[in-house]
Amino acid sequence: MKKFPSVEVIKLKEPTKFITHSKQLTPLIQGLERFIVDQQIKFLYPHTPLIANHCENLLTHKDDIRSAILAIVDQVMLSSTTARMADKFDADAIIEFGVGNKSVQMLRENEIRTPAFSFPGETNESMFIMRAFKALNTIRGDSDVAQICTGIDQWIDLTRENAKLAASFYPKITEAIQRVAPLELNISGNVVVSIDSIYKNTWLYREFLQSGERVMMARLRRNIHGDETDKHQSYADLKIITNDGLIRYQKTPFIIHEEKTLFYFSNLDGFSNADVFITLQEMESIPDFDAICSRIEAEHSTGEPLRKILQLRILDALPEVQAIRRIVIQLIAYEMMKTFRPGLVQASNIFLTAHDFIGWLACLVISGAVSLDNITLFCCDYYTTLGRKKSPWAVVKKFSSRIINAKVPILSVNGLSLLEHRDLEINTYKILLGDYPELRVQIALDCHVSIITLDRQLSWDSLNTAPYQSYIILISSIRDIWSHNPDSILEQREIETQAHLTEEYLQVSRYAGRRNLLCGTINAYIEADEVPVLFCNGGSESMTMFIQRSPVEPIVVRKVLSEALTAAKWSSNGKGVMLPPFAKAARQVEYLRALPERVKPWFPQVYNVTEREILTPVSQMRVGKATCKEVIYEMSLVEGEEVSKFIYHNKISPQIVARLYEIIFIFLRDNVHREKRVVSEGNTLEISYFRKIEDRLELCQQTAPGVFCPELLSSEKIIINGTEYLNIKQLLNTFRSHPEYLRQLEPLYHSLVMGDTNTENIKINNTAPLLEVQNLINQKSSEEEIALKHWKRLTQIK
Repeated sequence: MKKFPSVEVIKLKEPTKFITHSKQLTPLIQGLERFIVDQQIKFLYPHTPLIANHCENLLTHKDDIRSAILAIVDQVMLSSTTARMADKFDADAIIEFGVGNKSVQMLRENEIRTPAFSFPGETNESMFIMRAFKALNTIRGDSDVAQICTGIDQWIDLTRENAKLAASFYPKITEAIQRVAPLELNISGNVVVSIDSIYKNTWLYREFLQSGERVMMARLRRNIHGDETDKHQSYADLKIITNDGLIRYQKTPFIIHEEKTLFYFSNLDGFSNADVFITLQEMESIPDFDAICSRIEAEHSTGEPLRKILQLRILDALPEVQAIRRIVIQLIAYEMMKTFRPGLVQASNIFLTAHDFIGWLACLVISGAVSLDNITLFCCDYYTTLGRKKSPWAVVKKFSSRIINAKVPILSVNGLSLLEHRDLEINTYKILLGDYPELRVQIALDCHVSIITLDRQLSWDSLNTAPYQSYIILISSIRDIWSHNPDSILEQREIETQAHLTEEYLQVSRYAGRRNLLCGTINAYIEADEVPVLFCNGGSESMTMFIQRSPVEPIVVRKVLSEALTAAKWSSNGKGVMLPPFAKAARQVEYLRALPERVKPWFPQVYNVTEREILTPVSQMRVGKATCKEVIYEMSLVEGEEVSKFIYHNKISPQIVARLYEIIFIFLRDNVHREKRVVSEGNTLEISYFRKIEDRLELCQQTAPGVFCPELLSSEKIIINGTEYLNIKQLLNTFRSHPEYLRQLEPLYHSLVMGDTNTENIKINNTAPLLEVQNLINQKSSEEEIALKHWKRLTQIK
């Protein structure tokens, strides 16, 4: 290179002095064979098969061993084949004896799933390896729950002392736990807990435990008390069983836990067109690539645009093709995450976001709001229109009209969650106009977030998540998604996320998704010694949950009515229909406690009542004060099935529904409405019904003016499910203008009433006779036949 002074040469490594596996050394084979003969080296049948590194065979014969020794000289080493064969044995581990770690590196580069690590011969290291095997065998060696828990203890101790070895061994331990996951630990006086939950909770919070302790329950809670500056913090409530079999409780310090995961999509400015082209080609080596593509085509398209794009091998393609390729890369990467990193793609915890045109189109197709076919057609039309120097708005409008409701929420330019097609259409226009509140990406999810992206240029200072933190997980290589490398950030985050997915967490998460709340917020209303059995949707935006403290105690119903959990802005001094939920809760308690003794057996019994103020959440600052009022009360559980749910789930016929209502009305008349009867002073309809309807609609209009608009509320007619009706204002005018209607409807007496008299608040114990009658109706039995068989039983139902 002295002849090329302009070329800079860097010495990367020392010259190779040891050469093998090269055809250049073939002449040396005869010398090696002569050496074997001269030294009287004899080859025996191996007691354990050997994996060859020069062919696709197991070595079981003595001649095979001799051939393998000679092959070292001049035959190519088939590393990938060797790794694949070793992985197929599904061994507990592959151990490299000696220094260097070269074999382990080779195995990991070939993406094997079997744990692989080196053993240089140190005594301490050998002890750690043997302890790992002992823990594994203890966990999977028996169905005895106590023994399995002992194995978990052994494993947790090892993870504290040798995190690197534990990281390599983790997949096998997880696999063993999955086989025994449903088994339950039963401790006297406590609700049973599955092995799966014990293991996950103990592993996740191991730093807070003494050796031999296990976490029976771990619950991340939002801080709702104390200093104003700490209101966005979270901590964990732990229920721990000690070595002595005693239960202790512990609150951890504040923890930075990313409760939501965002997938950020963009135009990938950090990728050249060549980078995009090469990445698409690399994706074809993905395990199960064809299956992933087939799923994309089934879920996101009606034609075959994906295959056509992948088959287009031109590097310098048209602008629309370059745009579509960038969308497709991110679409395939997301589908890969669903396959290989399912913990990071939990349905109730993920959101999509973007801050540019191509990223937004990727969000739309990935969320299911637009098909890949429409995206492809739109890109072609859009870039063609731009090429002709014409306005693209006609193309954009046509495209936006095809947007449907998203299956995965997408963040708007303001950082709010969107699902409805009209909201997505409006945001599409804002994205194309560049109508952003500021240059940073807005994220308003009221929690710390993880952000997974392929965009190399995304940085934390380009995000606005205040007062919460964001953690960016960059997919630096597509291989990181499917390869099992303990050092990979994706691998580490997947393991951590999976550890959070206990049975209770999934139960709370589903309810949180329905209520648009955070798991930490819901957990803030469940104490460490309690177990949530069921979550329900209560009236007045109440949070209703069934709670059990121990197997010997009855399930109680807890209702939480709080300013912090409502969508509407209530006046704390409101009256009537404007009565705020926390005040309404206090009234409900007064009502239940004041019931006449004859009536009380038919209603739930009130136990504990708590009235308090909590810190106003960041997301509820519209209340305009530092604290929110709330009332929490517990009551007995009334057994049975809600009448409304029974009718809905069993498709009960109108004849039975009518009979049920008749029985309910007769029961209320004879047992409830007879109490505290007084003569009405008149004007009941106007005061208790008409004005309340108008006041409630006014509140709805204040809360969601875009939904409860004049077109909806003030029109003369309204169409519901294809049927035309008089609208509410017209109905009220009709009632008020016809005295004969008022005379028929105005009650002569006032009395004790049930309160919110609807079939969601009425339960039925014995549904078997009703189902039998429904079955006869389904069989086209006559009324006489049904009456003959079941009338007597039906009239006894209450």
